[in-house]
Amino acid sequence: IETYDNAVSRMNRAESEQAYRAVADCFKSIPGFKDADTLAEQCLDKAEVCRKDEIYSSAKSKIAENSIASCEKAIQLFQSISGWKDADEQIVPCQQKIEEIRLADARKAEKRRIAAEKAAKKRKKALAIGMPIVAACVAFVIILTTVIIPNSKLNSKYNAAVSFYENGEYKKAA
Repeated sequence: IETYDNAVSRMNRAESEQAYRAVADCFKSIPGFKDADTLAEQCLDKAEVCRKDEIYSSAKSKIAENSIASCEKAIQLFQSISGWKDADEQIVPCQQKIEEIRLADARKAEKRRIAAEKAAKKRKKALAIGMPIVAACVAFVIILTTVIIPNSKLNSKYNAAVSFYENGEYKKAA
């Protein structure tokens, strides 16, 4: 009687699959006593309800993760409890969400590709403009150092020599 009363009390407090299964085992330990066999079956039924509800809740939370992998996992979970609540109907929205995610990923990839192409065009345009400018600068520096500066030095020496010559300083002018 004490085992039976304890099991009934535990059954009334049970809220999880494990708790119901433990209570069912307790009722099974006293077969034939009052309605212990019936209560054991009720506990097993409630344990199964808890198990399926937990799977259902887990599948619903997977959908909220917004990834292809999580939606595929949600589909697997719903399929494992086929016929429970609206598990079978939940599969279609999961498949639609997978397609939406794939389309969004494809759009993002296309935007990245277009941005990369634009960046490449900008680099190419910058090089097309910048390279001739750099080449012109290099050419100017070469001309400056090989022609202009040496000539200006020669011109200043020539002018100094002319000045010495005009002043009658012929040795310095030479």
